[in-house]
Amino acid sequence: MKAPVEDARLTGDWRGQLVLRVTTSVTFQKSPRLTAFLQYVTEKALEAHPEEVTEQQIGVHVFRRPPGYDSGSDNIVRSQARHLRTRLEQYF
Repeated sequence: MKAPVEDARLTGDWRGQLVLRVTTSVTFQKSPRLTAFLQYVTEKALEAHPEEVTEQQIGVHVFRRPPGYDSGSDNIVRSQARHLRTRLEQYF
């Protein structure tokens, strides 16, 4: 699993600061995968790189899948996205 994004990349924007508050909360404390997932998509959105927020790219960069892996048979990103939505609902 990819290490969480450096805090400095997110602290310069209020949206990044919000994500850091969320990911350091009790709700996300024991969820390093979900933390890395949320920080990755936030970083790409703030950098204006939406083309890098795809199931394939998230699988490679966050969940360490090999480039070109079959996302049809490996649904890690979809299942973790579902868990991420649930945790965000719990937080808010």
